[in-house]
Amino acid sequence: GGAASFPAQFVPTLAFGQSKYYVDNLSENVKRGMRTLLKKGVLPARPRKGYLYNDRECFHEIDPIKSKVIKKAFEKYADGTSQTEIAKFLFGNGINKRLGGQLSLTTVERILTDKFYIGLFYFNGEIHQGTHKTFISKALFDNVQEQLELTKRSAFRKENFPFRGLVKCGECGASITSEAHY
Repeated sequence: GGAASFPAQFVPTLAFGQSKYYVDNLSENVKRGMRTLLKKGVLPARPRKGYLYNDRECFHEIDPIKSKVIKKAFEKYADGTSQTEIAKFLFGNGINKRLGGQLSLTTVERILTDKFYIGLFYFNGEIHQGTHKTFISKALFDNVQEQLELTKRSAFRKENFPFRGLVKCGECGASITSEAHY
């Protein structure tokens, strides 16, 4: 017949070449899309707690319900509420892990220190000015950062917490840690 035939050993090489081209092309298109979003001041990632991602128009918008809970958490922490109590407050108001369950103290701290809430974000080690609307004021954010610093300084003085790390939670198995209350 008139069809060209290739020796069997060339067929996998041809298929590999096509798939490599496809993957490289797809990768470049994804990177181009991310660069476009960054230029628009949009974080190309999953939305932060208190925000929704508008897929159609490609921007982060404030979640009308959860944003109020996050703002209240910032206010409570600024007023001296502990991170443990903040985690319970968030959980009780529907802000939890992706698969359910209360947020860890590390995640609570990550929320409280995330500059996204005041209009900035890090991506690939660079800081960017976001174009998303914010619901945490710079003054409140700065107050929370001061509170966190005070808590850290106090928590690292071991003489204040002689039994830190010796007791484990009966439910989750995590170590009981120290936390300063002001």
